[in-house]
Amino acid sequence: MTPEDAIICLCTSQNFGPRHQQNLIELCQGQPIQWDLVFATADQHQVSPLVYANLSSIDNGELTIPPDVLHRFKKAQIHNIFVKKRTRVILEQVLAWFAQKGIEVMLVKGEALNQLVYEQPWYLISYDVDLVMRVKHEDLTKNDSREMWKFLERFNRERNDFKEHIEYDYFEHHDITMNNILPVDWTRIWAEAQTVRIEGNDVFVMTPEDMLLAAAINSCRKRFFRLKSLCDIVSIIEKYPNLDWQTVINRAHAYKCNTILYTALVVTQNTLGCHLPDGIVTDLKINPLRVSLIHYLVHHLSQRLSLSNLFVQSENATFKRTLNWPLLLTYATYRVDLFWPKLGELYAAWRNPPPSVPGPQFITKDSQNDQPVYPGDRCLDADPG
Repeated sequence: MTPEDAIICLCTSQNFGPRHQQNLIELCQGQPIQWDLVFATADQHQVSPLVYANLSSIDNGELTIPPDVLHRFKKAQIHNIFVKKRTRVILEQVLAWFAQKGIEVMLVKGEALNQLVYEQPWYLISYDVDLVMRVKHEDLTKNDSREMWKFLERFNRERNDFKEHIEYDYFEHHDITMNNILPVDWTRIWAEAQTVRIEGNDVFVMTPEDMLLAAAINSCRKRFFRLKSLCDIVSIIEKYPNLDWQTVINRAHAYKCNTILYTALVVTQNTLGCHLPDGIVTDLKINPLRVSLIHYLVHHLSQRLSLSNLFVQSENATFKRTLNWPLLLTYATYRVDLFWPKLGELYAAWRNPPPSVPGPQFITKDSQNDQPVYPGDRCLDADPG
C-alpha cells in the first residue's frame, strides 16, 4: 500500500480520534506525499468528503496539503452536501406519493445507511437512491405500473449534478440477490424490518444484521476493494456493537453468501481495520483451502496494486466492466452451487444487454396501434415461460 493509499484508508472513518490523528501526522512527516493523488483516489472511491472532514481536524501546518488540493477537497464536500440536501427533498416527495397510494416502501443500501449509520449523510458520495416496494410487479395493474414508472422516471429524466438516480425494485432488490443468484429471504426481511419516519412518512429499513449482509454482498459486486463499500461494513459494525453475529452467520448460510461475507470482512479488516468475531471461520464453515486462497489473494492484491488500480468502474452492462485482478477474488468467493446460476446470469446479460441510458429512451411504440409502450407493460405482458 502506498503512503497516499494509507492516508485515505486512515481517514475513511467516522470515528476519527486522537490515535488516528497522530498516526496521520507521523505518516505525512515521514515521507513526501502526492496530495493530488490522495484527492483523486479518495474521490474515485466515493469517500473524499469524509476524508476531507478528517484531514480538516488537523492543523494543515502538520500535513502541508497544497492549497489547490484543499480547494478540490472542499469543493467536493460542499457539492455532496448540496446533493444530499436535494436528495432529501426528492425522497420526501417520493415517500409522500407512495403513502398516498398505500404502498409500503423500504430504503436499502446507501440511503438507508445515511439515515441510520452515518453521522452526516454527506460523508460518502453515492449515485443512487435505492427503493424497494412492498408489492410484486405481477400484482400491479398496467395503469398502476405505468403511473408508478412515469412518476419515478420524472425525477430521473430531470437528473443533474445535484440529483441522485432513483433505482427502484418490486418486493426485493436485484443488487442484494445479485440478480437472483442468492436465495435471499425477502419475505422474512420484510417481516422483521423496522420503520423510520422521514418528514411524516414511515419507511422500512432492514435490521442491522441484514444491513451488514447486504453491505457485504454489495462489496462483492464491487469486487471488494471499493472503499465506500468497505466503509459501510465497518460503520455498521461500529454503530451496532450488540450485533447478533450468530443471526448474521445463520442467514449467510441460508443465503449461500457465507464465503462472500467472510471475504468482505477480511478485506475490510485488511484495508480499514475491522474486528472479526472469534471463531467466525469455523462458524461460517469455509473450506480451509478456500480460506488460504482468499487470504493469499487479499494480501497479494493489496500489496501489489494501488487503490486506484483496484477500483472497478460500475457499468450498466455486464460485459462493459473491466477485467482486472480483483475479479479473481470475486470468483474465489462463489460457492460451487452458485456457479451455474452465475453462468445463467452472464448468458442472460449477453442475450439481453440493458439500455445504456435510463429515462425516456425506454419508451417505444407498439407496432400494431402506434401507442407508447412502457417497461412495466412489457413485464406484465411477458410470457412467464
